[in-house]
Amino acid sequence: MSDVRIPFHEAVIGVLHNASGFGLVTVGELLCKTVIPKNHDKIMWAWERRCQDTNFNPLTRQLVIDSIVRNKKEIEEKEEKNKNPLDRFRLEDEKHA
Repeated sequence: MSDVRIPFHEAVIGVLHNASGFGLVTVGELLCKTVIPKNHDKIMWAWERRCQDTNFNPLTRQLVIDSIVRNKKEIEEKEEKNKNPLDRFRLEDEKHA
């Protein structure tokens, strides 16, 4: 193990490459219970790939994907809500200046 710490949404991709059996179940549970701020598509790809490689339970596999998709949508909606509506007008003004 390395002493270098990286965010969960980056670390989980590497962990998935070696996970199997109960380890894969545990990673799936973490993916469902953790707020993932970034890398949703990469995480889903790594999850799908590992599940295919290990013939993992298709129902559990899909439940995890559905959870990540919901998480991604929630993050995107929150980011959109927090955007300053005036930013759009400032960008338009800069284009015409």
